[in-house]
Amino acid sequence: GCIYGGGVNGAFGDETNAIGKDLRVKGDYSNGVVTLQEAGTLASLIPESDKYSITKLKVVGPLNGDDIRYLREMAGRDVNGNETTGSLIDLDMSEATIVEGGEAYFASYFTTNNKVGEDMFYETHIEKILLPENITEIGSSAFYGCSSLTNITIPKGITKIASSIFRDCSALTSIILPNEVTEIVSSAFYGCSSLTNITIPNGVTKISDHTFYGCTSLAHIILPDGVTEIGGFAFGACSSLTEINIPDGVTIINNFTFLSCSSLKSIILPSTITSIGKAAFDYCSSLSEVTSKATTPLALGTDVFLRIASPATLYVPTGCANTYKATDWANYFSVIKAEGETESNDANINDIPTEEW
Repeated sequence: GCIYGGGVNGAFGDETNAIGKDLRVKGDYSNGVVTLQEAGTLASLIPESDKYSITKLKVVGPLNGDDIRYLREMAGRDVNGNETTGSLIDLDMSEATIVEGGEAYFASYFTTNNKVGEDMFYETHIEKILLPENITEIGSSAFYGCSSLTNITIPKGITKIASSIFRDCSALTSIILPNEVTEIVSSAFYGCSSLTNITIPNGVTKISDHTFYGCTSLAHIILPDGVTEIGGFAFGACSSLTEINIPDGVTIINNFTFLSCSSLKSIILPSTITSIGKAAFDYCSSLSEVTSKATTPLALGTDVFLRIASPATLYVPTGCANTYKATDWANYFSVIKAEGETESNDANINDIPTEEW
């Protein structure tokens, strides 16, 4: 599974409800499509007798809180979060418009124009969903706990991935993000244990706290050049992560950022970093090679490289090995040497390599 920047819309296919009930049999809808002329009328178009047996549906037209509540019930959760017998798992809203009005769709949340609201599909049984193409915002926790959701495309125009939006979407394998995204807020992909690869759009400048925490299948990450800060626990417990590119320009790695990344083997720290927080690489038990490009050793937080691999080697710029050996860095690395050096860690040995680095 993966996350891609710069997406294209997916497709549901032209077949008539291939995975569920043929919707041509009953009601004022046909070919799996229901069209609303007026917001708040979905319940009159899909009668109560049919609502819980439909597995695949395309909705066209304006949707208010009453309609979203009805869709939630069809997808397994009512307004109070209680489970229903609803079977809807495949929902196409690409030609729908979310509008103000109606009653609360969940708890005390009401619809807002062109917004997928907070907790809108919280803990529903949705597996696939196409969002309205004209939305401008997605609220926090919109898909929190959708443990059957496998893939999703975020429409163009969305600039912010809100807090906990995909938290605990444990089956999620693919997310397509538009290039317009500039902010990914805390815990946004938290607990997405099926994700394996991530590419972050170029406009993102900060990876917030807990963003990818517990993404246990995540093996490789490419961060864009514009990122300047990586938040606390941002990649914590990503136990399959073997490599990550920290781009030049990153200035801050916060507390516990890579805690328990037990498969991480090597990392390069750019010279632009000004702060590495507490236990940032603690319990990275496979981390055996670290390269620091800073000519002046950075002051480290507490237990930054505690419980990494033993032995572990630190590579530093030409002429800087002895300087690093006189700092806290020496508490974590049994070997500290400039690139090209082949001798021991003895502080008396000249650390100028035979080759330029």
